[in-house]
Amino acid sequence: MNYVLHIPDRPWQAIKNGTKKVEGRVYRHTTPYQDMKAGDTITFINEGSQEKLTTLIKYVNHYRDVRTMLQTEGVESVLSSGGSVEDGVRNFEAFTDYKANIPFYGIYAICVSLHRP
Repeated sequence: MNYVLHIPDRPWQAIKNGTKKVEGRVYRHTTPYQDMKAGDTITFINEGSQEKLTTLIKYVNHYRDVRTMLQTEGVESVLSSGGSVEDGVRNFEAFTDYKANIPFYGIYAICVSLHRP
């Protein structure tokens, strides 16, 4: 299965460069993150340039909160902006939908690598 996700330029570039390995996502009725599995692909679309980048899903982990995800997956693998666990928690909570939904649905850590068919 291939999924399509639109993301800003900084995380898109970090995924392309291989420095961002994990995309953190919160449940949405429009994208079934809970159904994603190893071997599926994600096409990330750069919101600015519309460039596409296809990645292979290595694994999907589900966490009860952002702090646990960052501590387990590693800040350097999740955040394209760098920083500490506290910085990451603040970054994720800055998204209104995320702050409201994480207590109910948790957060998914989607580990990806560049897909070379």
